[in-house]
Amino acid sequence: MRIPPPKKRIDTPGSVKLMVDKMVATPALQLADVFPPFAWTFGKGDLMHWVPVLNHFDAFFETHVAAREDEDANKNSPQTGFASASFPAEPTRWIVRASCVILENCANKHVYDSCEHLGLLLSCDDAQVALDALRLL
Repeated sequence: MRIPPPKKRIDTPGSVKLMVDKMVATPALQLADVFPPFAWTFGKGDLMHWVPVLNHFDAFFETHVAAREDEDANKNSPQTGFASASFPAEPTRWIVRASCVILENCANKHVYDSCEHLGLLLSCDDAQVALDALRLL
């Protein structure tokens, strides 16, 4: 579920704004290829600065995770569910890990609202995706 923008203007540090803009401009499926493993270099942050990135991640989850919500019913079909070759495991791992790093280093964690997607990822056949989702939860 997407996070609404803050009601009052929040000044975002320049280095954070630059990273947010780069991440949002990159298609979610390419984040793992364009960026190295996400590392925090910004000091203590505010999650509200990262709302555009988290909404970008949520759009990815809506497309690639929520579409597989009925994973149990699709287990017999090799073309659907988390076990299919079309499931983007590497981008999913990168997004979940980056989300975890952001949440670990920011205040206002209570606004994070992608838990429903993370719950679905717990049933993923890719053990690393499931473990990363569990860590983020």
